[in-house]
Amino acid sequence: MSAEFLYRIAFDVPRALGDAFAESLEPHVSSVSWMAQEEATLVEVQGFNDDAPDEAAVQLAVSLTAEALDLSAPTVEISQIPVRNWVLDNIKQFPPIQAGRFFVHSAEYEDPIPHSQIGLRVPAGAAFGSGDHSSTKGCLLALDKMDHMPVGGPIRSALDMGCGSGILAIA
Repeated sequence: MSAEFLYRIAFDVPRALGDAFAESLEPHVSSVSWMAQEEATLVEVQGFNDDAPDEAAVQLAVSLTAEALDLSAPTVEISQIPVRNWVLDNIKQFPPIQAGRFFVHSAEYEDPIPHSQIGLRVPAGAAFGSGDHSSTKGCLLALDKMDHMPVGGPIRSALDMGCGSGILAIA
């Protein structure tokens, strides 16, 4: 995508009608979504597009949906937002994880590894691999303790069978 910004269309509707209004917006945008918080009575329907939307057509679609549902038409806001790499921005927010002697960090982490820690650089992906899940941390702590147990020598190989980054096999 070469554009510096996207067009965002947003409006609030009753929670139970999010799907209907999202469907009315679909022909006018590249992407549409809405999400309800646990106790919310209203939801924000959002649509995104590379090109400027036809404001009159969007307003008409939303108004006709509201009329069919016997509601007042919501206020439709159209704005421009900067293009971002949302996945990378999210990954950069993962804090390092200390588990026993292991220090798990992302590829973007730039500070020194704490003294006496084993750095595990794991480039977290869009779905898996940050090492942030409590079961992963628990396994890292168990591996840390296993190294100090007399079990007949060091562990020479390991299988980390899952769908993550392989962080446990690396450790």
